Amino acid sequence: MKRQLLTLIILLAGTAIYAKQYPDSVCAASDAEYRIEQGLNIDISGGFGFGGFGFTPMFGHRPADAHTTNTGVFPLWNGAIGINYYFLPWLGVGTGAQLSNYANKSSVAGDWNYSATDVQGDNYTFTAKPVGIEEKQEIYMLEIPLNLRFRAIKRNVGFHGALGVKFGVPVMDYYRSSGGTIQNQVYYPDFDLLLDKNIPGVLENITVDATQQKITGLSKFNYGAYVEIGMLFRLHQRIDLMLAVAGTYYVNDVMKGATANPLGFNVPSLPTDYYPSPFTSAYNGVLSSSEVQQLHPWNLMLKLGLSINAGKTRAKHAYDDPEWAAREAARETKRAAKNASAAPEPVAEPQRPTAEEIEAARVAEAEAQAAKAAEEARIAEEKRQVEEARVAEEKRKAEEASKAAAEETKRIEEQRDAEAITRTRVTAYKLNSRELSEESKTELNHAAQVLTRHPNWTIEVRGHCCDLGTERANNKIGLERANEAKKYLVKQGVDESRITTTSMGSTQPLVPNDSPEHRAQNRRVEIVINK
Repeated sequence: MKRQLLTLIILLAGTAIYAKQYPDSVCAASDAEYRIEQGLNIDISGGFGFGGFGFTPMFGHRPADAHTTNTGVFPLWNGAIGINYYFLPWLGVGTGAQLSNYANKSSVAGDWNYSATDVQGDNYTFTAKPVGIEEKQEIYMLEIPLNLRFRAIKRNVGFHGALGVKFGVPVMDYYRSSGGTIQNQVYYPDFDLLLDKNIPGVLENITVDATQQKITGLSKFNYGAYVEIGMLFRLHQRIDLMLAVAGTYYVNDVMKGATANPLGFNVPSLPTDYYPSPFTSAYNGVLSSSEVQQLHPWNLMLKLGLSINAGKTRAKHAYDDPEWAAREAARETKRAAKNASAAPEPVAEPQRPTAEEIEAARVAEAEAQAAKAAEEARIAEEKRQVEEARVAEEKRKAEEASKAAAEETKRIEEQRDAEAITRTRVTAYKLNSRELSEESKTELNHAAQVLTRHPNWTIEVRGHCCDLGTERANNKIGLERANEAKKYLVKQGVDESRITTTSMGSTQPLVPNDSPEHRAQNRRVEIVINK
């Protein structure tokens, strides 16, 4: 947004320079101009565009895990009337009134995870996912601009611009919240057991019943920067069609302060075997968070309207204008030169040549023939040299193309082999196992064949685990899986010094660890070529 405002300010500066050079005028006749000298100007316009508050607050049961996401800003509309006073033909001041709206919507998002032990001593992971819980803010605002204005029009087309401040008074505002569901599930890693059904009295989804809850009177007086730039198309001596792009950014916060939000949920009666305390505490919504002090309305919109010039005017004869006189003199000079070139030249009386003139003409003709022959010989020699150079250049290009084709073929083969190594993925590990399956050995055999073709390549074998188990145990089993793959590659003829091993533990899952099948895919070994 700041970059857009800087661009508009630069354009406004250019408009002011152009305006000073070409004051407001329109050609009313072939030898006269009609000029708006100074006085009042009235703009009536309307427009549409995009705008909002532009914020992403963090909130929820557990601020470290839960957050909201902006789901988008809404189209805004604007209707305005402006009153301007031009104390120079190209420079003035303006104010007015316009009615605009701003809006922003956010959704509670993110999965909340918690690991605990039930009353029987079994470990489990509790996951809560919010669905359909939304909050929306909207303001209808009466805006009053105070700005410096520029205008310039020459021969019915021109520019205009404005730069200043804008004050916003809330006319009507509201805050709405809509309820949804918090879907819960429990996973026992020791038994590979997932409970994700709504089981009354045991494992229940939480219904957040806050449909269309509404709070009003949250907004306050705003002030900010305003910029506008556009074009003028003269429809009449006093009426212009106005097309412009305008932007507003309010500096201060839009909300009065933190206010409790009826979007809250608290279910302390749920069984504590599965529901730890962080998931039964109350939630009061975005208006109770510190982020409420970071809401700054902004917009960028397209305006269309009429500009009515009610100021003092003056008619000026074009022949009093030095520029017009210079243009007329240039056109007159051009017409005289054209007439002079079209006049026929007088025909001279033919005279009989003397003997000396005839002999001189013959000698000149012979010299001309000799010079022509020498010139033709020179041109032929140049063509021969050019042809030889062309043939040599084509031969050189052919050799370079052949060499480039060979290098490209080699590069493609190396890239194909590198992609084959990167695609090597050893899976089918059982939980806490590092034993290679027959399918894994087939993958490693292919990798060994590729590495044999490229003896200068070095690789890193990385071992991965699913999220079951402690970080220390996962790092250990990941390294053991990588070492087993390395031993097999060495057995297939790959130099041991070319191979390093690393354990990634459970930090880089291939797919989400949300089912036994996905966890099996994450227990794997991958090969990376060192650059």
